[in-house]
Amino acid sequence: MCVSSHLDDMRITREILQAATDWKVHYDGIVNFDRLQKLLVSAVAGRRFLLVLDDVWDDNEMSMWDNGERWRKLLAPLQNGNQESRIIVTTRMKMVADMLGVRMPVMLGGLETKENWLLLKKCALGSENSREHPRLQDIGRKIASNLNGSPLAARVIGGRLSNTRIAREWNNISETDIHGDIVSTLLSSYYHLPQHLQHCFAYCSIFPKNWKFERKKLIKMWIAQGFVHMENGSMEDAGIEYFKQLLARSFFHTLRQGNRTHYVMHDLIHDLAQIVSCCDCARMEGNKSKTIPST
Repeated sequence: MCVSSHLDDMRITREILQAATDWKVHYDGIVNFDRLQKLLVSAVAGRRFLLVLDDVWDDNEMSMWDNGERWRKLLAPLQNGNQESRIIVTTRMKMVADMLGVRMPVMLGGLETKENWLLLKKCALGSENSREHPRLQDIGRKIASNLNGSPLAARVIGGRLSNTRIAREWNNISETDIHGDIVSTLLSSYYHLPQHLQHCFAYCSIFPKNWKFERKKLIKMWIAQGFVHMENGSMEDAGIEYFKQLLARSFFHTLRQGNRTHYVMHDLIHDLAQIVSCCDCARMEGNKSKTIPST
């Protein structure tokens, strides 16, 4: 499960508990942290499990010791599981690994060019036989070599190329100096979107990071904001098509939990949405101050 920079003890405990019960039981109505922890103790008692905590950060308003204590309390119920259980933590900061007492830290680099090309090719060409496009293969490998091993950049650029088989358009990307950093790459892909999709994507900055949203509700919000323009069929059908295009370009990702399907944005994609919407949208979180854009 994704933790991100805004640690919510209740949400994390609730999601671990739901995963422990195979998402067959929902605990949204329980708002008492101690009650959730007691339920988690029972759910994992004697069981062997593998828990992955993705993208863990520290709270920079707390000391390292306080951060560690907070995590120790949060994960305490898991001590009732089988001793063969394991917890994997991913983080961008070594200090977080030290804080959590990680036993075997592994420093990951970027993908090799060959692997990044395979990922880009899958996103750009899908199930098509790449041998039918030898010129695109050459250009695609050149693009992959400039992505600094970033799989997210490969997915986004691949999604951007998925609608064209014209070598000139692929060359335009390979010859543009946008690959020095991931933010520049993402910005380039954003500005390549049609204007109506830019509006729809930027609007998603109103959601907190790692927010799990439903397609139907988001489309209704787009329609209410006047972002969806109907040519044929209904407004809902047009909104669904907008959504599919953003999903195909890897601006959204599918998240399946039990029989539920939600959609999320990668942390860096969410950062991109905040950058491009900074003059139009503002989200207030807790006691943190925020400059409201002028109208």
